Amino acid sequence: MCGVMRDWVAWLRWLVPVVLLWAAAGSQPVPSPVATSSGDHLWWVQPQEKMWAVTHAARGPDGTLVRHAVAKFDEAPAALAAEGDRVWALFGGKQGRCELVTGAAVVNPASDLWFVRPAGMRLCASLPRTGVESVAAIDGELWALCVDTPSHALRLVGETWVEIELPSHASSFTRRELVRSRGALWYLVESPDGSTLRWSRESGAWRGVPLSLPAWVRTIPGADLLSVQTSDGSIGWVEGGRFVARGVAPTQGVVLGWGDGLGALDVGADEVTWAPLAAAGGGFDAATVVGEQASTASRWFHLPVLGVLSLGVLMLATILKAARQVRAPAEARAAPAGMAVGRRLAALAFDAAPVGLAAMLALDVGPDALLGVPLWVTDLEEARPFLWMTVGTVAFGMVEECAGSRSMGKRVFGGVVLRSDGTGAAWPRHVVRNLLKGLTMLSPLLALPALVSRRGVGVSEVVTDTAVAEA
Repeated sequence: MCGVMRDWVAWLRWLVPVVLLWAAAGSQPVPSPVATSSGDHLWWVQPQEKMWAVTHAARGPDGTLVRHAVAKFDEAPAALAAEGDRVWALFGGKQGRCELVTGAAVVNPASDLWFVRPAGMRLCASLPRTGVESVAAIDGELWALCVDTPSHALRLVGETWVEIELPSHASSFTRRELVRSRGALWYLVESPDGSTLRWSRESGAWRGVPLSLPAWVRTIPGADLLSVQTSDGSIGWVEGGRFVARGVAPTQGVVLGWGDGLGALDVGADEVTWAPLAAAGGGFDAATVVGEQASTASRWFHLPVLGVLSLGVLMLATILKAARQVRAPAEARAAPAGMAVGRRLAALAFDAAPVGLAAMLALDVGPDALLGVPLWVTDLEEARPFLWMTVGTVAFGMVEECAGSRSMGKRVFGGVVLRSDGTGAAWPRHVVRNLLKGLTMLSPLLALPALVSRRGVGVSEVVTDTAVAEA
């Protein structure tokens, strides 16, 4: 039974990267996200671990964009609207209503980290309609256009939805949108003849504003000037009632307002990129990756912890070794022939290879990322691939050695784990030995005793009174 279990775990070790390769090959491209902007804050909906995350991005301490998931939901929000640091997420209609949540992004000046308040976002009054066409936020209030109210918009005042009559001569339309720009709310419609009309909301009334566009446009949220994207992909500003093209929208992602210009957000399966377009136009800059924000505390706190653990294990090994030599001199013991250090390192590399490959595929990193040993990197984020590899190697090795006294690598290179007197070791010794092996991988200085020992006896062997012997 133990042999069957050992072989099954050995095959599973190599099956994990194969499954990840198959999954990566069969993945589909991620569609353009539901996204919005308030000019200084970006918000979008992103699939994450079988859920949907509302994600926020803003400038980090160094001026670059950083992102973080602010709330997760079982279903994807159907629409987002933002103003300043606040976002509203509206979910698809159920039983004639659409659920609504809101939250505000706040930066902690002590850590320079963004978070949302309240945590998980706050539930607001449900929209008493379904079929939302467009939403926009202004003056702390949310506006919505719904399919079943063609002559009215709905406005959230406090916790009450109020119907606001739309311009009567705009009741015949093909498409329509709401957008906030320069502190004003704009209502745009495509008339049956293909022209685009617009109104602004001023002093509680709608005022028609001339507009000359080549065809229907999609409004771009968060822009300083009223900005649109035409059906042929051209993007630009509306100046003096006329469309002034500034560039062409990228084929991937969605265009949003940013500062006094625009930018293109592309949410991929593995990374999120942002390409700004300056107010002067001239095309989009090269896309850069929007990284996840990381606490500066993770850049140093693990080093003293790892150092103390390593020093404690070395002291324990020294004490136990001295006590055993007093109790039974080394020359009187029937010690098994030790496995050569070079072959032990080769066996360890063989055991770590499949889980290292799995970590590279899962985290989408290169082989150099596996060199981020926590002992000599200051940011734990850099060590994440190595940590995954270490945990996988220890877990598989622990099960294999408990079942058959040797891991897959040791079987290939001719080694076996025994007690120091040559007898078989019980499973608790294998468990502790592998945990200490994991600590040695995290802090390679603990491997020095094994390198200088004549029989290759390391810290993990001294503490557990075991030896890696020739099979």
